[in-house]
Amino acid sequence: MKQINQIEILSQSAWNICKSVREGIIRAGLPVPTADYLHHTFSATHWKKIDRAIAALRDRFCHARFGDKAVFGALLVPDPAKLDTRGAVDPAIRLGQAGEEMEDFVDQKLPAGKLLVQPGEGLVGGRAVSGTVLYNKVRFRLGKPDRGTSVVRVCPALLPV
Repeated sequence: MKQINQIEILSQSAWNICKSVREGIIRAGLPVPTADYLHHTFSATHWKKIDRAIAALRDRFCHARFGDKAVFGALLVPDPAKLDTRGAVDPAIRLGQAGEEMEDFVDQKLPAGKLLVQPGEGLVGGRAVSGTVLYNKVRFRLGKPDRGTSVVRVCPALLPV
């Protein structure tokens, strides 16, 4: 399989190309993750580790249902102390994503976001943290960790380097 340049993909994410999102991270005091920023902030060693982790995930799930359709890659998650994207964010930030200012739905039982230092996130009261977009509305909730033949909700993570 062709290796994908993660810096290129991340620099084309909504963090950069969606004006309302970019303005929201600037207001939160976070750096805009441009290709230049990503290239200079993380060493070549970091990117090689990310590439190896992505390859390992592909190998691990290649025979799983829809494994051949899954897209694996790095994910940019802001410091939740500055911008907790797992909680409801200012509807103005979603403007460029949804086309209108719209309130996020957040399950009140869901704990605040945190920077993960162990791989993945544990269950909360036996339920798995889940983030989805449905009908242009961002929804963060707790759901069944195993939905039988449907998708499994997990929060995979890699240890920060």
